[in-house]
Amino acid sequence: MATTGTGRGPLIKTKGGGGFTPVVVLVTSVGAGSSTVPSGATSAVVEAWGGGGGSTGSDISTGTGAGGAYAKSTVTGISGGNIFYYTVGAGGAGGSNASNTFAGNQSWVNYNINAPASNSAFGCKAVGGATTPTAIPNNSTQAANCIGTTIYIGGSGGGGPEGGGGGSAGPTANGSNGTGGNGTPGGASGSGAAGGCGGGSSNSGGNGISNVNGGGGGGGSYNNAGGDGGIPGGAGGMGWSTLNAVCAGGTNTNTSGNGGDGGRGQVRITYS
Repeated sequence: MATTGTGRGPLIKTKGGGGFTPVVVLVTSVGAGSSTVPSGATSAVVEAWGGGGGSTGSDISTGTGAGGAYAKSTVTGISGGNIFYYTVGAGGAGGSNASNTFAGNQSWVNYNINAPASNSAFGCKAVGGATTPTAIPNNSTQAANCIGTTIYIGGSGGGGPEGGGGGSAGPTANGSNGTGGNGTPGGASGSGAAGGCGGGSSNSGGNGISNVNGGGGGGGSYNNAGGDGGIPGGAGGMGWSTLNAVCAGGTNTNTSGNGGDGGRGQVRITYS
């Protein structure tokens, strides 16, 4: 059976084979919060997706925003009434140039400690994607800065001007890199969500596709707006100029010609 809760995210109950019915808490609202361990739960799988990096609207060749990382841990020996604290990181804002373009923010879950996880026995932490012009080479530092027993990294932004954004990491794979150069597609997420189509020299880049396990990167555009990253964790595509047109695949709501915004992160806690 499934139950939708109120507040920060859906509360999903799945009928189990033992005495405790597993409970899944999915948190999609940006910001801090907490989740109380249900009575009877003895362990929890905690997962986090970092926010995707934003991209610029400038014609530069140093790369596009990168996708957010994914991290997971299993916490055992928990007790009903105790607390998991968490933070869902925002995606990085896209801008007109590198100085007003921002990286994605980290997301984390921690047992009984209201601070980012530092030990995978008690929680997890997934860092956000880098922004222009620091998203190339690939997000090689992401894994070292994450906490978890399972870690995957987001795809890097496409090289060259007006490339596609990197895809978010997912529970089973790294995100794919965006394609480089002159209005090209965003990278797929590690869960297979497609990146936004490239706008070429005539159209805006398409927004990355959203998927609960990781969003695709936004498509780049040579003469128009870059697409936004899919949620969670997809990076925005690079744009250029102040025009706006319609991409053949994916609706673009960016009317400024700036680079696309990165998708927000999320966290998920599965009690059993």
